[in-house]
Amino acid sequence: PYDPSKSPYPDRQLHVTIKIISAQFLPKPNKAEDGEVVDPYVSVKVYGHPLDAQKKKTKFISNNGKTTVCVGEL
Repeated sequence: PYDPSKSPYPDRQLHVTIKIISAQFLPKPNKAEDGEVVDPYVSVKVYGHPLDAQKKKTKFISNNGKTTVCVGEL
Protein backbone atom coordinates (compact mmCIF):
# COMPACT_ATOMS: atom_id res chain seq x y z
CA PRO A 1 0.00 0.00 0.00
CA TYR A 2 1.03 3.58 -0.65
CA ASP A 3 2.26 5.52 2.38
CA PRO A 4 2.69 9.27 1.73
CA SER A 5 4.85 9.66 4.85
CA LYS A 6 7.50 7.45 3.19
CA SER A 7 7.61 9.43 -0.06
CA PRO A 8 11.11 10.18 -1.42
CA TYR A 9 9.86 13.77 -1.96
CA PRO A 10 7.92 14.64 1.23
CA ASP A 11 7.94 18.41 0.60
CA ARG A 12 6.91 18.20 -3.04
CA GLN A 13 3.28 19.01 -3.77
CA LEU A 14 1.35 18.79 -7.00
CA HIS A 15 -1.51 21.18 -7.73
CA VAL A 16 -4.03 20.44 -10.46
CA THR A 17 -6.21 23.11 -12.03
CA ILE A 18 -9.15 22.14 -14.22
CA LYS A 19 -10.51 24.93 -16.41
CA ILE A 20 -14.03 24.45 -17.73
CA ILE A 21 -14.17 26.22 -21.09
CA SER A 22 -17.57 25.38 -22.54
CA ALA A 23 -20.46 22.98 -22.78
CA GLN A 24 -23.15 22.91 -25.45
CA PHE A 25 -26.67 21.56 -25.83
CA LEU A 26 -26.85 20.15 -22.32
CA PRO A 27 -29.78 17.78 -21.73
CA LYS A 28 -32.56 18.75 -19.37
CA PRO A 29 -33.07 16.71 -16.21
CA ASN A 30 -35.78 14.03 -16.43
CA LYS A 31 -38.26 16.06 -14.38
CA ALA A 32 -37.73 19.37 -16.22
CA GLU A 33 -40.82 21.16 -17.49
CA ASP A 34 -41.32 22.07 -21.16
CA GLY A 35 -39.59 25.34 -21.99
CA GLU A 36 -37.48 25.23 -18.83
CA VAL A 37 -33.80 26.10 -19.36
CA VAL A 38 -31.14 24.30 -17.32
CA ASP A 39 -28.75 26.02 -14.89
CA PRO A 40 -25.50 24.13 -15.63
CA TYR A 41 -22.56 23.50 -13.34
CA VAL A 42 -19.64 21.06 -13.30
CA SER A 43 -18.89 18.73 -10.40
CA VAL A 44 -15.52 16.95 -10.06
CA LYS A 45 -14.47 14.39 -7.47
CA VAL A 46 -10.82 13.38 -6.97
CA TYR A 47 -10.27 9.84 -5.73
CA GLY A 48 -7.07 8.63 -4.12
CA HIS A 49 -5.40 8.85 -0.75
CA PRO A 50 -7.83 10.24 1.87
CA LEU A 51 -5.63 13.34 2.30
CA ASP A 52 -5.94 14.07 -1.43
CA ALA A 53 -9.61 13.22 -1.99
CA GLN A 54 -11.75 16.29 -2.75
CA LYS A 55 -15.03 17.35 -4.32
CA LYS A 56 -15.42 20.68 -6.13
CA LYS A 57 -18.31 22.27 -7.99
CA THR A 58 -18.43 25.38 -10.18
CA LYS A 59 -21.03 28.08 -9.68
CA PHE A 60 -24.15 27.51 -11.75
CA ILE A 61 -25.04 29.79 -14.63
CA SER A 62 -28.72 30.66 -14.58
CA ASN A 63 -30.76 29.79 -17.70
CA ASN A 64 -27.75 28.95 -19.87
CA GLY A 65 -28.18 25.38 -21.10
CA LYS A 66 -27.79 25.78 -24.86
CA THR A 67 -24.24 27.17 -25.06
CA THR A 68 -22.36 27.65 -21.81
CA VAL A 69 -19.01 29.40 -22.17
CA CYS A 70 -16.31 29.61 -19.49
CA VAL A 71 -18.21 27.94 -16.68
CA GLY A 72 -15.34 28.23 -14.21
CA GLU A 73 -12.12 26.88 -12.79
CA LEU A 74 -11.60 24.16 -10.20
